Formats: sequence, structure tokens, C-alpha cells
Amino acid sequence: MFKKLTFPEWAALLFLAAVLIGQLLIAPVAGLANNGDFERIMVWGGLKVPNGVTGDAQYFGFFNRVYEIGATHLGGYVSSTILFLKVAVWINKAFHSYTQFDIRFLGALHILTLLAGAWLVISGVRRRNTGLAWLTAVLLVWVSTDKGISLYFNSMFSEATTFLMLLALVGCALHLTAESEQPQKWALITAAVAGVLFVTAKVQNALLGFLIVLWMLRLLRLHGERAWKKAVLIAAACVFVFTAGLSFYNSFEKINIYQTVFYGVLKDSPDPVADLRELGLPEEYVVLANTDYFVPHQIDITTPEFKAGYYDHISRGKVLLFYAKHLDRFFDKLKVCAASSFNLHYYLGNYENDGVHTKLQQSTNWTSYTYFAYNILPKSIWFLLLFSVAFAAGAMWEWRRAVHVRGKLLAEFFLALELMATAQFVLPILGDGEADLAKHLYLFDLLGSVMLVTAGIWIVRRIFRVGK
Repeated sequence: MFKKLTFPEWAALLFLAAVLIGQLLIAPVAGLANNGDFERIMVWGGLKVPNGVTGDAQYFGFFNRVYEIGATHLGGYVSSTILFLKVAVWINKAFHSYTQFDIRFLGALHILTLLAGAWLVISGVRRRNTGLAWLTAVLLVWVSTDKGISLYFNSMFSEATTFLMLLALVGCALHLTAESEQPQKWALITAAVAGVLFVTAKVQNALLGFLIVLWMLRLLRLHGERAWKKAVLIAAACVFVFTAGLSFYNSFEKINIYQTVFYGVLKDSPDPVADLRELGLPEEYVVLANTDYFVPHQIDITTPEFKAGYYDHISRGKVLLFYAKHLDRFFDKLKVCAASSFNLHYYLGNYENDGVHTKLQQSTNWTSYTYFAYNILPKSIWFLLLFSVAFAAGAMWEWRRAVHVRGKLLAEFFLALELMATAQFVLPILGDGEADLAKHLYLFDLLGSVMLVTAGIWIVRRIFRVGK
């Protein structure tokens, strides 16, 4: 399992560590400001913003590095990100302070997790071909050090956990499908842990767990030993339990279903009154069209009367049926998603309120991948469809030509990732309308990035006929 690191791995890991330490741990420290989402994670760690930190310094404008530590409480929001925060707070107390939490401890924990995931991916490719391992290392470093991704490490957003666990899953898949005489149970266990942490990072991720479970069950074909089959079933069952549990849990359902209709179906609608009528909702709610949950409303949406008139009559099924009857409207929404895709740049401030940096100031170095993704890649639904078809065709071609089941399983893994990306492209509109769309497409952007990197490596592999 833990063979001596080869040069591609050493080079990538040392470079990653040096760059990320410089970005996240050394002054001027960079991170992401709080948009109001941090509190649902902070409460589990007993954290609060220091007294006197208000306004732009507390929300949106500036990144906060230091938090006060108090009593922990059970919050209403569940996420695997809480585990990372808990560990970081414990390390902070052991080596720094019992009263003040420095978010750099969380950033450092994220960096260590990234290094482990990078090792999994690069070494997994290296088992096939050293040259491809070098290419993988370069592309992985390029994407992972981009501040559109790395700044999440110094924040309490769950996007960091999502990215790190996705990377770990890719690495485990590469190892599980590499040539080996013995079942690699360590990789299976790691995949199960990563799968659980991935699906529980955000409610948005939960449904993707079913695809992970299906792929894990396919691993039953990898080895004939009874012990291996038992281990696969246990691993798949663990991921399934958390997936099923979180699929029926959403502490923000009230907000989401409001925005799905008023900031989704009715947003830019040619006839919002007719849409409300078709959804079985009172026409007087037309004044709420094009509003999200958090802005002032002409109707009080917190009253029992609004609950009876709206929440008791609307459902996801009605929204799905509406879009099924109006596929042209749904396709227009997908065009909006395409225009917002691959936008890793987030509007929040990146620097502390130190008198040197201004509110909402963004860091502009180490953002070449963000620039490429947003400015070079076409923002067209037709480009995304063409790329998806080409990617699926390549994966199916590899599946058909694979001699051993290992090759077929790896092709199936990347097909599963493509299905995940497809789901993540559609779910934001169905789950929350156009509210904060760029951020809700973040997982699609990550999955799409994995597909782009994979496609690039595959093309090089086919041209030079290297690897297995």
C-alpha cells in the first residue's frame, strides 16, 4: 500500500504544500468571508465572531481569521464539515489557545487532506504509467492551487469537504482498478469513508451517493474471495445508509421550495399569473415573482396564512410536472445554468480587515484555472452537451475494449461521475431556483473539472499509446 513515494508524487506534494501554505497560512492570509452560512457550522464548534466585529467585517466584506471559543451546541444543520471543524478546534486548543480559534488550523487540516488525496490520485495513475503520472500531477497542481478552490480551505463552507472527498474517491477508484493480485481493502475502506463524508458534506450531494453505492457494488466482480465480497457489501451499505438518511433531510426545505417557484419557475416568466394557476397557487402571490426568500416582500411569507396558501399546496412533484409540460421553459433554465457554470470566482472578500485591504477585495494571483474555466470554456448548453456526449463515448469505448474487469470498472466510475455532473447541473434549478446559482453549481464545476482533466489525460494517452 504505502510504497516509497516516487519523484512525481514528491514533486507534486511538495509544490502543493508550499503554494497552499503561502496562500492560506502566511500573511497576508487569504480566505473567504462569511455570507451568513458559517453560523450553522460554527455552532457545533462553539465559535462566535469576536465582539466589535460587525457590518462588512462580519459578513461579505472581509475574511475573519480569528473566532472566540465558547460552549458547543447541537445545531440544526448536519454536515461532515463539522468533523473537520471539530478536529481543527481540538488541535487549536492543544497547540494554540483555549479561548481563540485561528481558522488557519482548519486550513492546515484541509491542506493535509488535499495532500493525501493528491497522493492517491497521482500514485494511482503512476501504477499505470509514470509519464501520465507527471501529466496528472501538473494538472492536479494547476487546479488545486487555484484560489477559486483553495480559498474555501480557509472558510466554513462545505465546498472544501466536497472537493477533498471527491478527490479521494477518484484516487481510490484508480487504486481499486489497478493491477493487483490481492484485494486492496485499504482502498475500499478509504473509498467508503470518503463516500460517506462526500454525501454528508451538503444536502445537495446526498442523491449522488446512490451512484457511488451502485459503483461500489460493481466491485463485487473484482475478486472472487468471500471476504472481499463481504467487505464490499459492508462498504456499500455504509454509504447507502448515510445517503438514504440525508436524502430525506433538509433543514432549508422551506427556503428552497420558496425560491424554486418564485425565483425559479416565476423568474422571468412570460405569464406568472398563469403559472401560479397551473401550480394550484393563489394568483395574488404574483407580487412575489422574481424574489428570493431573503429580500423584503409585499406579502408576509412568515404567517400561518401564507403557509396554508403556499407551503401546504406546493411540492417538488408539482414543479417537476410543470417543467415536464413546459420543456421549452426548462431548457431556458438550463441555458441560464450553462451561462453560470464553471464560475469558480466568488464575490466574497478574501482578506482581513487590516486597514490595508478594502472590503470585498479579491485576490487575483493563482487564478489561472478560474480564468480558463470562466473565460475560455464556452458558456453554452450546446458545448456542455457535446462535451458530455464525447466523454461518454470515450468511456464506453474504453469499456468495450477493456480485457479485464478492472478496465471496465474504471470506465464505469467515470461514467458515474458524468451522471453526477448531469444531476448537479439540473438539481439547483429544481431545488432552489436561480438563487446563488453560481455557488450551487460548484459541485458541477468540480465534476466537470475532473472530466476535463480526465479527457486531457486520455487524449494524451491515446495519441502516444501509453498506460493501461
